[in-house]
Amino acid sequence: MRRADTNAGDITAWRSTAGVEWRGPGAIVTGGVSLDQQGVDRGGAFLRAVVRLSDHWSLEADAELTAADTPLAALAAGIHADAAGTAIVWRASDLREAGASFRAMRFSDDNVRLIGFVRWQERVLNLPEWKLDLQPYAYATSNSEQGGPYYNPESDLETGATAALTWSAWKRYEQELRVRFIATAGGYWQQNYGWSPLVALRWENQHVLSDTFSFAYGAGWVSRDYDGRREDGVSVTGLLRWRF
Repeated sequence: MRRADTNAGDITAWRSTAGVEWRGPGAIVTGGVSLDQQGVDRGGAFLRAVVRLSDHWSLEADAELTAADTPLAALAAGIHADAAGTAIVWRASDLREAGASFRAMRFSDDNVRLIGFVRWQERVLNLPEWKLDLQPYAYATSNSEQGGPYYNPESDLETGATAALTWSAWKRYEQELRVRFIATAGGYWQQNYGWSPLVALRWENQHVLSDTFSFAYGAGWVSRDYDGRREDGVSVTGLLRWRF
C-alpha cells in the first residue's frame, strides 16, 4: 500500500502481484504480473533474473511494465513508467558485500529518469539471535524533463548510512520470527536547492513458516526535502511468499 498527498489530492494505491520463480544451479528467474488499485487502476508485468558468475560475483537484471517505483502523482495524472535495470554484486560472505546498479525509467510523458546506486554492507554484530548490518550508500538520479505533475528534479544526490538490526525473536526448526529495525541518516542534494538532512526509520516483522511459505509486514517513516521544502512520508507494506 502506498499513500501520497499530491496536487490532485490524497491518493492511496494498493499493488497486488502474482508470479512464478525458477531456480537453477547458477540462476534465479522471477516473472509475474501486477495490478495497482484504489486511487489508480493500472496493470503491469515484471521479469527479474540473477545469474551467479562465481562464488563471489553475481549479475542481476530486471524489466518492468508499470514500474513499482512510479510516483503516485504521475499515476494519478495518467502517466505511467516502464523501467529496466542491471546490477553487479560482490559478496565475500554473509558478513560483507558490495553492489552497484543502474536503472532507467521511461515515463509516458517522454521524461527519462536515470538512476545510479552504489553500496557497501558490513555485518558488525553477528550473534545467534542478534545481527547488525551497516550500509553506507550513494544514490543519484537525473531527469530529462522538469515541471511535470510529479517530482522530477533535473539532478539530485543522496548519501548516507543505514543500520539494520535483526532480532530472531523465536525459532523452532525451520519456523522463525525475525524482527527488523532499520534507521537511515544522511544528506540530500538537489540542483538549485543545495544540501538538506534526511532521516528514515522502519520496522518489519518476518514470519517464516516453512522452507516454501513466509509472510512479512511493516511500516516506515521518512523526513526529507523536496524542492527545498521539508516533508514527512509514511509507508505500510505487506508481503506473502509461497514457493512450490
